[in-house]
Amino acid sequence: MDILKKTPGFTLIEAVVSMIIIMACFAMSSMVYINVVRSDNKRERALAFTEVNRIATETISNTQIFDQTFDVNGLTIVRHVEPYKGDNLLKTLTIEAYDQKKKGLYSFKQIVIAR
Repeated sequence: MDILKKTPGFTLIEAVVSMIIIMACFAMSSMVYINVVRSDNKRERALAFTEVNRIATETISNTQIFDQTFDVNGLTIVRHVEPYKGDNLLKTLTIEAYDQKKKGLYSFKQIVIAR
């Protein structure tokens, strides 16, 4: 009769349920990790957006229409001006922001009147 005693252990259903729970936890943690990795440069992009628009506003309001490079909070911001379709009065103002790895974060382009 000792042979018919139930030995302690897991049933197949218990093992499958525990594997499903482990896989669900792994899937959720993977999604969190991917979102953290993707959101890494959102702060830099927001900073680039703010600084480029600030420089664009100052450039247009002060009519400072010339090429220049700025270093702001670890970002490199390049302001470039060129004539618009050969017209001396109209200029194309391009402002681009790059991170330290020279990856483009934000770009601004507008036609302005040079006085």
